[in-house]
Parts: sequence; structure tokens; C-alpha cells
Amino acid sequence: MFSIVHLVDMSLAGTHPPGINVLFFDWGADPSERGLYHYGSDLQRGTRELVEDESTIRAGVHFSTVVPVGGREWELLGHPTTAYLSAERSAWSLGVLGGGFLVTVAIAVTWRSSPRTLCSSGPTRAT
Repeated sequence: MFSIVHLVDMSLAGTHPPGINVLFFDWGADPSERGLYHYGSDLQRGTRELVEDESTIRAGVHFSTVVPVGGREWELLGHPTTAYLSAERSAWSLGVLGGGFLVTVAIAVTWRSSPRTLCSSGPTRAT
């Protein structure tokens, strides 16, 4: 018998993944004992209670995988915190989108104003 809390705490020691929450579930256990471990900054201080419920987490951006452990299926569920997502958003994505749009418009205008377009070449006669 071993403690999942001790095992995961030791494996995550020194890593401190900022803004990422990790949950472990044992789907073979009783419903009241399915939650094995919760790690992350969205946990209430001093407890291991989730701030968001599981259905809210699964409705958003998340990663889930099933790991076979000792004949049972454990699920690893990871998701970013809202603070992490807002910190990673920047104006670069809008800048790249706007720049691509401007380049596309410039190419289209240049092609339309060119005197030698494929549409205006007219029929050719073979000799």
C-alpha cells in the first residue's frame, strides 16, 4: 500500500508547473473515493477542494489520459488555470492575423490592377 499524495508530491518536487492543475481519478473505486489527488493553484488554501467542478473543467481546455495502475484505470486530468490563460494571451495573435489580412488584400489589389490578368487576355488564334 502506498500514498498517491506522497508519490505525486515527490514526482512533482522541484517542477512547480505554473498555472496547470492536475487531477487523478480512480474509476474503479467507490464514487466517494474516486478523486485520488488534486494539484494546482486553483485549490482552496489549506484543503484539496476544487474551486471548479469536474464538468466545468471538462467543458474547457483540458488534457485527459487513462493510465492502467495495478489492474485499475486511473485518469489523469490536466487543465490550465484562468490566470495562466489570460497571461498567455497577447496582442501578437491579433497582430499576426491583421498582418496576414493586409498582405492578402495587397496581393488581391495588385493582381486586380495588373494589366495582364488571365481574364482579360481574350481568345488566341492558332496559326
